[in-house]
Amino acid sequence: MDESIAIMRTDLTASDLRSAACRSEEVAQARRLLAIALVLEGVSRSQAAAQTGMDRQTLRDWAHRYNEAGIEGLRSRRSPGRAPSLTAPQKAELKALVTQGADPKRDGVVRRQQRAQLGLIPIPVAQYRLAQSRIPIEMMCHG
Repeated sequence: MDESIAIMRTDLTASDLRSAACRSEEVAQARRLLAIALVLEGVSRSQAAAQTGMDRQTLRDWAHRYNEAGIEGLRSRRSPGRAPSLTAPQKAELKALVTQGADPKRDGVVRRQQRAQLGLIPIPVAQYRLAQSRIPIEMMCHG
């Protein structure tokens, strides 16, 4: 059995939501606005979800977010991501090591390019307690 979703906000009509979807710069938000507009028009939850390319339960979740926060609640939220492993001063020091190049006597490596691509800088790995990974050390210096 297909339950209808209770849309508690009555400040905007289905037509207003469609207009907002046209103005939205975020495609995902526009799709969610269109789904809510269909629900306001009385279309079943499963049909509205299918027409907008989402699951019925997902539409229900977005309806709850719309009820709580309106149109802005339908925007995608950015995840903060993992905390950086290096502080800004550590990144600066690491960048200086990479850009200064290899010292054949000290590092046992002739070319800076080999050293950076292979992640063969022993000092930062030990000093900063970084696990060597497939990400080149030069990439860690950016951002």
